[in-house]
Amino acid sequence: MRTLKNAAAALGLLALTTTGAVADDDGRGFPGYTELRTKISQLWTHRNEAGGKYVVLVPNGSPLARAAKKLADERKGEVVNFSPASPEDVLPELIRRNARWVAVVVEPKDMDVNLLRKFIVLSTLCDEDPFCDFAFGFVTASTPAKVGEFVDRIIAARKNGLPDYTVSVSTSNISAKYDQSFIPDMKGESWYVNMGDTAYAKEAFRRLDKAGFIHLGACSDPEGMWLFDDERNMDETKHWPFDPRKVGQDPKKEMPRITADFLRGVKLQNAVVWTHACHLGAVDRVYVEGDIVSTFGATEKLEEYRIPAGRSMALAILDAGASAYICPIGANFGAQSSFERDIATQTGVPLGDVLRRGYHDVVMDTEGHPEQIGVFVTGKPKFWEPDMFLNNNAPQHRCLYGDPMFAPFADRKAAQTVEIASKEDKDGVVISFKLTESGLDVGRTWYGNRGREETGRGRFCEEIPVTAKIDDAWISDVKGVDADGKPFTISKQTVLVEKIDGRTVLHVQLVTPDLCKYDYGSGDPVDLSVLAKAGATAEVRVKFGKRPGGKDGQVETPGAGNEGR
Repeated sequence: MRTLKNAAAALGLLALTTTGAVADDDGRGFPGYTELRTKISQLWTHRNEAGGKYVVLVPNGSPLARAAKKLADERKGEVVNFSPASPEDVLPELIRRNARWVAVVVEPKDMDVNLLRKFIVLSTLCDEDPFCDFAFGFVTASTPAKVGEFVDRIIAARKNGLPDYTVSVSTSNISAKYDQSFIPDMKGESWYVNMGDTAYAKEAFRRLDKAGFIHLGACSDPEGMWLFDDERNMDETKHWPFDPRKVGQDPKKEMPRITADFLRGVKLQNAVVWTHACHLGAVDRVYVEGDIVSTFGATEKLEEYRIPAGRSMALAILDAGASAYICPIGANFGAQSSFERDIATQTGVPLGDVLRRGYHDVVMDTEGHPEQIGVFVTGKPKFWEPDMFLNNNAPQHRCLYGDPMFAPFADRKAAQTVEIASKEDKDGVVISFKLTESGLDVGRTWYGNRGREETGRGRFCEEIPVTAKIDDAWISDVKGVDADGKPFTISKQTVLVEKIDGRTVLHVQLVTPDLCKYDYGSGDPVDLSVLAKAGATAEVRVKFGKRPGGKDGQVETPGAGNEGR
């Protein structure tokens, strides 16, 4: 559930200075980026060398210091004090320590969507390339004692493993349970809860204590998953002016929700929990936007709201016994959650790197300008949003609560949904992609509604390690055919270079607006992206060095329908 950006953002009315910083009269983009990058660049003496450190950040004098030290000791890391109000001040220490994994231990009062957004941008500033140089996760809970228990569960999950069983609970137009798993090659159950059926939702939530892996899906706000139609948001006759005292009011019992109360008595088995439900990562401070007007009321400007004790769904999930929680701390589309699960289950990389891959969507979409991520500012007009790019998937709202180095799928790798092969020589590399599964849930190839193409947009976007020690690369040729062997349009193609873990990595992205017909078995084919139907392939030739006489990373192939970048 994601609102569109304002007209200026939708039209791309932005300006980039020669240093790559954002200039905009409306105050969007990352504040003070140019000055910060100029200052911090003097500390860049290495290029993300192998053997990066594990660092645990905690405020000086915090009651969470003991939990922070316990986590650092477990990971053979170091504790560093920082200020949640100015996290940029800790960058020199992170660079000096060659930080690769960062656990941010904070009380709920210091955790909000802006802190997440700041860490995404700050994580790109440890060297000169635009990608995130360290993976990070946040560690919080309702009380200091609960934070200590969270750390204990993190350690236990890593040492003892998790049950190979899944439970999924999603809202639907039926109430039904099926014996199926949202994670490949695992047993599990999926519960679908009809609108208004709170009794069935409670029955489903009582099953969460069976699972090592959980998924929660619905439209939602920070205090509840909606068991009512989100079309209510469009009916202005049912709205009231925002008032903190009226948040969640429902005198006519027209807006049933799954709330924190549903988790009382539920004891999770150190589960890894995923959700795509909007705002379900908020633990205290919320910036009220129009997408939650049904339960929060209508606003004429961005308002700040503090969640009362006991009403945050995120804290209820953490306190119930999660060892990791991957969620949106603001509005988002569910496609990003599918992308994360595909990356996690198919590659086995740690959860921090799973989220890092998502943040790199912003880097690729902005062609190397993560500073186009901004922060929310109270008092701005209600349709104002802080970003200077159009990314409706909102990976900049996806948040990991937990240990960024935890890799629950390292020994559970699923089959690849995208086969990737590369052949490197002294001049470059040829990369081939092949989609092996069909459907919208193939998160590694589906973007969702994003950019100029309003429906069906798809992509191949992968990280390709190369042995060459290079700083630049460009795409010299690209060919793509759909499942029926027909060439598809390439509307955007990008390659950017990252230095990480002592390696050189190419980030290669192809985007197409083209659609094809796909039948899910009903006999009524639907329009899907050509990159949502198994059999689609692409071949990309990347040359090392700067593109002669042109823009790095871009090529326009006559007759291929390319629109450039």
